Amino acid sequence: MAIQTLQYARAELGKARASIEEMHGAKSLSEFEGSWKDFLHKLERVWNKAVNVCGKNPRFNGWKGKYEKLRREDELLAYFTNARDAEEHTVAEITAHQPGGVGIKPSKRSRS
Repeated sequence: MAIQTLQYARAELGKARASIEEMHGAKSLSEFEGSWKDFLHKLERVWNKAVNVCGKNPRFNGWKGKYEKLRREDELLAYFTNARDAEEHTVAEITAHQPGGVGIKPSKRSRS
């Protein structure tokens, strides 16, 4: 039963992948930002749907603990979770548009 109902988590994973493709093809910062926010939401939904489907299985709970710890301690995974939570639960924007620039300056080490 769990394998069959994991199809919903897999469907969300496919949507998260589609959001990545949309970011690659974005023609403006606004398009990119929308796809980024969609990606964060879909990625979290993958986890939530898997936990909801498999949560009653004792073998899953042992597996889940390892990955919950990784989600808290891995900087990138924690960033994804925190960015999604900020987007979902605050009124503040999670992205900001700033003018960019490029600068080249040799490091102190490369000069010696």
